[in-house]
Amino acid sequence: MGKDSKVRPKVNVSPYVHFMMDFRNQTREQQPNIYYDFTEFSRKCSEKWKTISKKEKKKYEALAKSDKDRYQREMRNYSGPRRERRRRDADAPRKPPSSFLLFSQDHFEEIKEQHPNWTVAQVAKRDKDRYQREMRNYSGPRRERRRRDPDAPRKPPSSFLLFSQDHFDEIKEQHPNWTVAQVAKAAGRMWARCSEADKIPYEERAAVLRAKYLEEREAYYHQCQRGE
Repeated sequence: MGKDSKVRPKVNVSPYVHFMMDFRNQTREQQPNIYYDFTEFSRKCSEKWKTISKKEKKKYEALAKSDKDRYQREMRNYSGPRRERRRRDADAPRKPPSSFLLFSQDHFEEIKEQHPNWTVAQVAKRDKDRYQREMRNYSGPRRERRRRDPDAPRKPPSSFLLFSQDHFDEIKEQHPNWTVAQVAKAAGRMWARCSEADKIPYEERAAVLRAKYLEEREAYYHQCQRGE
């Protein structure tokens, strides 16, 4: 890519995604008349990834490293708009603390005195629970979340969310009266007990979905730049 390019570089991807792209091309060449839906293809790709040797995996790790170096190099020459957090003006007045933060500061010592062995996180959780309880009875103005662009690609689910979706019905069947929040907490405990090997299929599925999302997001971003 030339100097001061305004074409946004393509985001680098993981070793597994490089393997997935190779596997997709091989599948199309070997079975041009067979169509696999995304779920079936992801399953076959995941199974194949588990069977390849460490030597083969190193090839894709090298590709991923080279891809990352390429992305960083191109981003240094990229002069178009960047997705960055807005930097705060050092000379601008600082925003005042929220009512919740002021309340927390006032009550921190009181809670810590009652529970001297608690960590800062436990004190904050206690105060957060109190805040949420009081907010349920609050009828004043609320801050609105930034509205999402309805045409932009949706972010893909994480490996944990995919795991939760797979086990939702099973947990709900065992505990039919549980709320969605209770089911989510139970799924979180199950996920924490899973071995690294058990988590791999979900992490691989999440990687495939993320790669698809990044491609769609990049295409959408360029489409918006062209004003289509």
